[in-house]
Amino acid sequence: MESTENKKAQKSNTLIYRSIAALLLAGGFTVAQTYVNGETEKELNELIAGKSDRISYESASRNMLTGSTRINDLKLSSSGKIVKIDTIIINNIGKKTGIPDHADVELKGIHFKASDLLSRRNVRKSQNLGYPDEMTSYAAMHYEYSKEDRVLSLKKFELGINDAFSISLGIELSNIDFVDKDDLGKLLMRWPRIKLNSAYLTVTNDVVMKRVFEEMVGNTNRTVAEIKEKEIAGINQKFGANPSGYELSMRDSLVAFIQNESSMTIKTGLESPIRIGALAKVRDPKKVVNLLKLDFSEK
Repeated sequence: MESTENKKAQKSNTLIYRSIAALLLAGGFTVAQTYVNGETEKELNELIAGKSDRISYESASRNMLTGSTRINDLKLSSSGKIVKIDTIIINNIGKKTGIPDHADVELKGIHFKASDLLSRRNVRKSQNLGYPDEMTSYAAMHYEYSKEDRVLSLKKFELGINDAFSISLGIELSNIDFVDKDDLGKLLMRWPRIKLNSAYLTVTNDVVMKRVFEEMVGNTNRTVAEIKEKEIAGINQKFGANPSGYELSMRDSLVAFIQNESSMTIKTGLESPIRIGALAKVRDPKKVVNLLKLDFSEK
């Protein structure tokens, strides 16, 4: 029978072997990661070659486990206007066609000056709400395109401004060609034939509504509650006493959005795709709501 001492020795050796294997694996992974990082920066440098006066970055790396690419401290400049992005994360992107058939990208810490991007009127509005000229935002986009089905699915496009609001949009379109760069121009010509399969839009309040109501109070004797009550009364009057089912959900969601300063989601309830051209011919907003079978909800 094997002695206790031999069992302990074997167990100790096994732990040593496992530790050595783990170290070798970690070392090999580190070397491979370093190589991949170098290739990533090489690819990026080739991509922005000749544009270093407008585009620069601090570092780039690729995660071998997830396959994602991270670009740090990117700076874009044009005509004296500068936008800085702390981090761009490319979780996934296709490279099989002229235009990638899928992409999942995040932008974190987008620093910009409102005066560089907004009109003077909107800059004044922003200042009246107490926002500084230098602002920070974030964005994300995830889409997939099926060449066989000719379906473009924008699963999510999100854009938010810190301490203000965010919007999230999703849409699925069919009867669409989206392969080569030339197709982008053709889409504008063929847009009436494109079909809308589904869509949603979510608007989420952060602090902007609180600031809007406080700005509306101004030097008046009214309170925020009184202002909200007036706005809600106006909404109720606009929809009338007998709104339709879709109009009722819209009214209730708008009222809740104002009352609770929360978020609101609008989504289509189409049973079958509808041509964009046919939709564009409808001028009455109420008919559009009913045609798309829009559903409104507060979240």
